[in-house]
Amino acid sequence: MSEKIQYIYKERKDITNALRDTSQAVGKLDVILLIIFILAAVLLCCATLVANSFTYVVSFGTFVLTLSFIFGSFAAELFQSIIFLFVMHPYDAGDRVYIATDNLLVMKVGLLGTTFTHVNGQVTYIPHSILKQKIIFNIRRSLHQSEQIDFQIDFSTPKEKIVALKERVNKYLEAEESREFHGDPLMALIEIVDSNKLKMFFWLEHKGNWQDGGRRWARRTRFMLALREICRDLDLSYSLLPLRVQHMNPPPYTESRS
Repeated sequence: MSEKIQYIYKERKDITNALRDTSQAVGKLDVILLIIFILAAVLLCCATLVANSFTYVVSFGTFVLTLSFIFGSFAAELFQSIIFLFVMHPYDAGDRVYIATDNLLVMKVGLLGTTFTHVNGQVTYIPHSILKQKIIFNIRRSLHQSEQIDFQIDFSTPKEKIVALKERVNKYLEAEESREFHGDPLMALIEIVDSNKLKMFFWLEHKGNWQDGGRRWARRTRFMLALREICRDLDLSYSLLPLRVQHMNPPPYTESRS
């Protein structure tokens, strides 16, 4: 109950931050559009009320063309950011995302860029014009996630013990971890290495995603410790190949004469 209350509190805080960031981004966009509207209204009024307005319109157009060379890149970046933020909308504040190989937590979403917190605590700012070219994996929006647990056993392990291992693991998940994992995990043989060991894996499906990294690693650790105990009870082990050791007599000792 305590963990659930803390989880709900974190979710509520993330929703509040997401609404705050969206409101701020919309407010900044509203100011920019208001400035553009005022400039267009001034131009229209000059063209309607002022005599010989064509001269003013041409002068204003020349001025706007000059500004386009100065702020053209900013306008392009602003347009790309608007499309990324309001159309694509790949994440919100508080979401955990993977960009390339980086595990990042969305800290603040701005109009032109996003501030992330790296898993090691570093704060990173990335413009939206760069993010739109990246593949972004959103962990919060993901459903049930799965992972592969690899292990190795001896080549001479009887088939009965391998079947018993699958049954024991399934009983553990149904009895102890029914709220964390789905039962009946897939167990398969990957390969036989050097006719000495069997490389196998469990395909473990979590009930939920890995938004909370601490909870994910805690339940994975519990499963790994349980798997270790089950392997010890079934006497499942792995031994290295024997190494050939050849004993050679040392050469006879001869005393050197000076």
